[in-house]
Amino acid sequence: MAILGSRRTLGPINVELGGDPNPSGSAAGVGEVTINNNIDGYLLRAVGINNTISGMSAFTYDGSSAFTVDGDLKVSGSSNNLFIQGSDADGNLNILHRIEISGGIFKATPI
Repeated sequence: MAILGSRRTLGPINVELGGDPNPSGSAAGVGEVTINNNIDGYLLRAVGINNTISGMSAFTYDGSSAFTVDGDLKVSGSSNNLFIQGSDADGNLNILHRIEISGGIFKATPI
């Protein structure tokens, strides 16, 4: 609930925020965003152009559990660890592994 002047209102206040209270869906306006490569499963990324995002064909998501990468996948961060959740013998998702390279040795350590 919002207060406009002395009245309480339910829902968005489109006109006062610069939006069209009855949008037609095709008119250019404030807050419009262009999505390039809008393909099911593509992850979206900012492309450095105002109000434009683009789907990435090289990095996709199946909508339920799997990411697919076309090419190399680099994971980096301040501690350079990758954490992967696995399952136990009964199928319970509760085992977390830390994947790391330490002293030139690749390690997968349950946490």
